[in-house]
Amino acid sequence: MESSPRKELSIRAVTENGLGFINVSDTGKGIDEKDVPHIMEPFYTTKKQGVGLGLSLCYQWIEENNGEITMQTKKGNGTTFTIVLPVTKEKGGHSYETDCSHSR
Repeated sequence: MESSPRKELSIRAVTENGLGFINVSDTGKGIDEKDVPHIMEPFYTTKKQGVGLGLSLCYQWIEENNGEITMQTKKGNGTTFTIVLPVTKEKGGHSYETDCSHSR
């Protein structure tokens, strides 16, 4: 998102049929096709100051919790990551939907 003139990050969370869905979307430049197969690999980065552990650690944590992460990206239009995790309702729990956006 660093080079994008419009910077917006949206996070949306929904539960449905025992699954939690978290969508994280940005209005950045999108991810280059050549980088897509590698973005979940440890230490893979396209940033000068990057370490390449953020997505790798997220992927590991999601997998360890019986979830999955998918990505949709379009050059020039940003990227959306969708995380799906099983949820357990506690006593008094309920389904919810929340939407949080931040622009700069």
